[in-house]
This record gives sequence, C-alpha cells and structure tokens, in this order.
Amino acid sequence: MTSQEQCAMVCALCEVDPKVKWKCLDCKLLMCIKCKDRVHPKFKAANEHRVIDIKELQLDGKEEYDAFNAEEDVEVMTPRLEVKITNIKKFPTTLENITILAISLDDSIWIGDGNELEGFHPFSKPTALQKVKVEEQKLKVLSTFNIDVWDIAITHTNDLLMATRETKLKQIITSVNKVSESTYELHADSFLISCVHVTKNGKVIIAANKKDPEHREIIGVMDTDGSRLTWHENDKNQKPLFEWPMSINSTSNENIFIADLRRVVVLGKVDVIRVYNPIIKHCPFRPTSVVTTPLDNVIVSDCQNHTLHILNNTGHILTTYTTTDIGVSLPYSLAIASVGQFTVLFIGCSTLEDSSENANLYKVNITGC
Repeated sequence: MTSQEQCAMVCALCEVDPKVKWKCLDCKLLMCIKCKDRVHPKFKAANEHRVIDIKELQLDGKEEYDAFNAEEDVEVMTPRLEVKITNIKKFPTTLENITILAISLDDSIWIGDGNELEGFHPFSKPTALQKVKVEEQKLKVLSTFNIDVWDIAITHTNDLLMATRETKLKQIITSVNKVSESTYELHADSFLISCVHVTKNGKVIIAANKKDPEHREIIGVMDTDGSRLTWHENDKNQKPLFEWPMSINSTSNENIFIADLRRVVVLGKVDVIRVYNPIIKHCPFRPTSVVTTPLDNVIVSDCQNHTLHILNNTGHILTTYTTTDIGVSLPYSLAIASVGQFTVLFIGCSTLEDSSENANLYKVNITGC
C-alpha cells in the first residue's frame, strides 16, 4: 500500500464484494450487482428508491468515496490530502514497547510501556513511565516511576494524569514530581479507568470498564473540578457502544474520538455520529492511538498495518500514510505539538514479540493535515 493509497471500498450490504457498481440514493448505500438485485429489493419501499450507476456520480481525481459502517451507513465524498512527513529523527529507548506517550508544556516527554517492574532490581531503571528530554540525537531520562499505567494526559497546569485501572486517576504534579491521588474519581462500583484525555477547555474524558458480572465499557466526561458531566455506555437500542477503548482525543467542535479495539468511534454531544472501521485485506484494522492536529483533523495509528489514518473532525477519512515509507515500523502511540511554524508529531513504536531490539521514538515534521 502506498503512502496515499486508500483501503478498498466494498459492498455495504455483503461487506465482501469489492466490485461496487450501484448506489441507492435513498438508502445511501454502495452495492455490488448481486446485492442490488437480490438484497436491496427486500428493503421497505425499495421499488420507489432511486438506484444509479456509480459512474453517474462523476467523481474526479480530487474526490473519492470511503466506505463506513456507521449507524446509517452514509457514504460521503471527502477531499484528498497530500500529507508530507519530513525531518525524521530517531531516538532509541530502553523500552520494548512505547505504549504511552505525552508531551509536556515544557517540551519534556513522557514515555513508557506501562508495566510495573516486579521484584528488586537495583541496577534497572523502571520502564513503566519515564520523563525524558530530547538532547541532540538522544533522550535524557529525567525521572522514572515504577507504577502500572494504562494511559496518560497532560493538564493545563502541566501536571500528568494517569489511568492506572483504578476508580480514581493518579497524578504527578510537576512541582512535586511524586505520584499522588487526583480529584478525578468514578463514583461507580467496580469501574476501573483505563484511558484518559484532557480537552482544550480543561475537561477530563475517561474510559472505564467493568468485568463482573459482565464486561461493560463507559466513556465519561468530567468538569475541571472532577464533577461528572456526561456518560456514554449504550446506544439508543441499549446495546453497548464500546468494546475496549485504547485511546481518546477530541476536536474543537467537541467531538470525542475513541480508538476502540477494531474501529474509531466518534461521539457528538449526545450520541455516536460516526464509526470508522476500514476493511483491510491483509491485516485487520487495530487503532491504538488518536491525536488531534492544529488543523483540527485526527491522526489514528494503525500499528499492525504500519499506517496513519487521517480523519476530519467528524470522522471522515481524508487519507492514509504508510509509515514504513519513512522507515518507521509498528507505530503504536502518538503525540503532537506545534513548534514555530511546524507541526511536530512524535511516534512511539512497538517491537515484534521475538525481537531483541528496543523500541524507538520518532520525531517528525508533518504538513498537510
């Protein structure tokens, strides 16, 4: 797959046949020949629907269709972006995987694999959470913390919030540099927080799950003082909205993007407005991190496919970028910052299970999104 290649669209009904030929303007579905003839006629009032050949849509080279499995299966035309990544810098780490990544307001960087080091290891620096600083071609470790961490986020006061699979978020206050309890707590029995994000206006969004007596996932929005604002768990049919949230971010229109195991769920102020789950032939889509760009687009890392998916702020695909084209494999975690006129993207990578190498952190300039 080239750096600008899109995942192939398939029939919205059978989700198998890539030979899409027809579109129902009433259902807003793209269909293969078989489904157009055999499945679509079974829809209510299908004989009154207008079905046209997709050639009549008159798409040009700057526009294309992207197949989504959203609530209403709406197909939309989105502009194509030309994303460029330059000034690629690689920084080796002592971690096997960089699963958590955040940039402080003072330009220091938090990285880690999230795994607490058990037992007594007097000569080993913990890799669960490290505060580092870029110095020329290497990372200088400023401090380390041996604590199980699932996700992290920077507050507006430059403190660090940590999701540690407990009912309350932990924090590291910059001036103290010690782990302590925060004011953000779930007053719900047995729900454990696994993801955290701080919005531009200071709200805190968390993902939490409960396994007993059955697996449940929730997304909660809290005010700056820790009071609960909104809660998302089930759709309008009382079915679970989420499988296993991996990462959360938000855009200026207050949409919430959740990397949810095998798809990206976009929440509006009330309900789901879109679900992005491209069909990829060789390896399933597995989003691991989401970040918002200064242009209010969203970058999603697809670690297994070595790909960045760039969506607009309502969840429509704009383009994809294959990171192996710039020598970056297994992009797992993302963080973004503005440095002067440049948008700087940090990419924390994973490693193969049988690899003896440690993970690398990459710093790149990204334009076009």
